[in-house]
Amino acid sequence: MIDAKFQQYKDDEYTNLEKSFVTYADLVGINFLNSTTDAEPFVTLPTFGHGLIGKYVKKYDIENIEKQNVIVRETVYRKLLNVDTVLKRRNADWQLVVVYGYRSRDIQQQLFNDEQEKIKIENPGLSENEITENVHRRIAVPSVAGHPTGGAVDVTIYDFENKCFLDFGTEVRDFSTRDVYFKSPFISKQQKDNRSLLRKIMCNEGFAPYDGEWWHFSYGDKEWAFYSRRQASRNKSDILSVDNYDKYLYAQKSSSELVYVDKYRDSAVVPQVGFIRLAIQKKGRLTEDTINILTKSGIDVAHDGGSFFGKCHNFPLEILFVRDDDIPSLVDAGAADIGIVGKNTYDELDCKSEIVKNLGFGRCALAIAIPEDSNIESIFDLSGKKVATSYPNSAKKFFDEANVSDVEVVPLSGSVEMAVTIGYADAIVDLVSTGGSLRQNKLKFLHKIFDSESVLVANKDVFSNKDKSTTINRLLIRINGYLSAKSYKRIMFSVSAEQLKFVNPILSQAKLLHAHDVLGGAEQNIVNAIIKKSSVWDIVEKLREIGATDIVLHDIESII
Repeated sequence: MIDAKFQQYKDDEYTNLEKSFVTYADLVGINFLNSTTDAEPFVTLPTFGHGLIGKYVKKYDIENIEKQNVIVRETVYRKLLNVDTVLKRRNADWQLVVVYGYRSRDIQQQLFNDEQEKIKIENPGLSENEITENVHRRIAVPSVAGHPTGGAVDVTIYDFENKCFLDFGTEVRDFSTRDVYFKSPFISKQQKDNRSLLRKIMCNEGFAPYDGEWWHFSYGDKEWAFYSRRQASRNKSDILSVDNYDKYLYAQKSSSELVYVDKYRDSAVVPQVGFIRLAIQKKGRLTEDTINILTKSGIDVAHDGGSFFGKCHNFPLEILFVRDDDIPSLVDAGAADIGIVGKNTYDELDCKSEIVKNLGFGRCALAIAIPEDSNIESIFDLSGKKVATSYPNSAKKFFDEANVSDVEVVPLSGSVEMAVTIGYADAIVDLVSTGGSLRQNKLKFLHKIFDSESVLVANKDVFSNKDKSTTINRLLIRINGYLSAKSYKRIMFSVSAEQLKFVNPILSQAKLLHAHDVLGGAEQNIVNAIIKKSSVWDIVEKLREIGATDIVLHDIESII
């Protein structure tokens, strides 16, 4: 009996909360669209990193699609970035995760219909209007829904330190309980505090919350317009005109109508003008780094692992996966327009294509190594000796230019280190990175021939094709932006107006420096700067000495 009474008490509390929810009837009267803002394009949220990300977490994946992009309107994206920044000022290990953004009107209709049938079965006595409003509390009526506009988002917060999402009392979209209501009295104080924090920060950025789902916020849709008018009315604003509060910013869009900002992708369907082919190593030490640099440059690479070809759905680029020593000849012959290969392979095979960019990964050195107990002391002691190597052309060229005569260079593929162990050679010429392999085989470094790293090479004739040349330059802009950002960090901190004058000397080498007053008129300033990673901690210590607080460091995606 006590359980039944408590359940009745809970039901009554939930019913009282539902009275404040925005209803379908509230939204049908919002009919004025701002056509200028509706032209705003969409942005694809990044899916990795410690900053703002869009990630359809599997347990939230109501459409049962393994991998999806989260896309939102451009202004919504920028506001979400600001929310993530504010979160990190509270806790550097927190991250805003958007688990749902735009959805098509067709999917919205399907979800609504499914929920409608469920409500009809559970509540046979309800009228059509009552059923519609009941469904609307969970799945918005398609004609007024926010998700198809790209303005509505479902969000949560991830904690990197504890490797879990913050506890908000329920999972996102867990409609098995009405504790998903924002003001549910049946959750813990910490859970309430987490919800209040998320809502406060989102609302400070102009988002409208929905009381029926703690995770749902919107900007620019009909619900946002109604919420703005209601808040103004409650605040007794003198400006209660249709122009200011009944005009929504974004209309619903079909999938074919979406236009994207060129930040993480170019467009939904990329025209194949200027299509180029890139040859990269099929499997090896450069493969992962190459895919990583393309992905972080905003290029979606699709490859099944067993094919020689990979497609890029958002850039006019096809990837050819081949042996690394085939790349120079394929690019030279024009079978591939560009290639990414180690400088060591480029030199060894006398590649004729042009090096257009040093990429900075896959760094190593081509070096001469000898047994640990060898009495060889210099390269001249190798005269009359046998040297095994997978780089015979580079080795011969080096010895010739160094005037070391009578060196017998023996070509050997595979594990070159064993040549000395089995007495096949007196020394080896091979790639060295950390030196671990040399120590393992009881070898020691004697002399470096040259340094090597990955390079982007292009067929010499490709730049005579205007469209292909344009595509390669677009690709280089993205790669350069990512590579530049790797050397920098973004620093943000608070400093008093009095101490602000000491900031410029400390950040004299900053790539970008900006300060603005804190909202509220306090005698504080928020400073943003882009600084070199090598100087981060020296700068942090100096800033602390002048009284700077709330110092936050961020990785940077790109510097264009």
